[in-house]
Amino acid sequence: MTTTELVSTSISLISLCVAVSAIYLGHFRDPNIEVKLGPDVHLYHPLDGGTAIYLPFLVANNSPTRGAVHQIVIQVSTPSGKQYYSRWQEEADIKQRTWEYSTLGRVKPFTIGGHETVSKIYWFWFPETNSPLLFETGEYQVAAHIWTKNKQKPDAVFLEKFIITQEVEKILADYRERKDPRTRFVYFKRRNLISAVTENGKLPPPWESGNFLP
Repeated sequence: MTTTELVSTSISLISLCVAVSAIYLGHFRDPNIEVKLGPDVHLYHPLDGGTAIYLPFLVANNSPTRGAVHQIVIQVSTPSGKQYYSRWQEEADIKQRTWEYSTLGRVKPFTIGGHETVSKIYWFWFPETNSPLLFETGEYQVAAHIWTKNKQKPDAVFLEKFIITQEVEKILADYRERKDPRTRFVYFKRRNLISAVTENGKLPPPWESGNFLP
């Protein structure tokens, strides 16, 4: 084989490898789906009993491959160590100015394109039981278990924490007693900073200290 033929063959092989890699990355590689919760969680006690949550989701596919979300289950961990689970029930919308809630319908799996981001709000319900989910003073953790494939176990878990103050505990307890279905929103930890001031630019941006997250 001559030098020219060798160079030509090498270039062809390199081109073939690049083409195969592009096909794999674009069509066969698993999608990389990430979820961000919040920045706040909306808590209330429905008229028909139990406890319910409106929870915003930001779903991002960080790969070029189209992906899907088959199911979402949230796990609420209380300060006393109890665990409460709920499947997503309904998709909702919230008007930011009036805080009016509207139902968009029962939840269903959805696809998300490569490098695409979608925003969703889901409603979760915890029915009345002998040990109901009641929000008392302390720190709570919300774990969102996400299924991106049709299989038994979730593919990813995303965590956030929030704190119930004594004031919020009393408000929610009063709402429950009076059968008032109004919601109370609580920011997740490090997500409640609305604004910040630095002294003549000498202090670093608040996100560098971990006090502010998008």
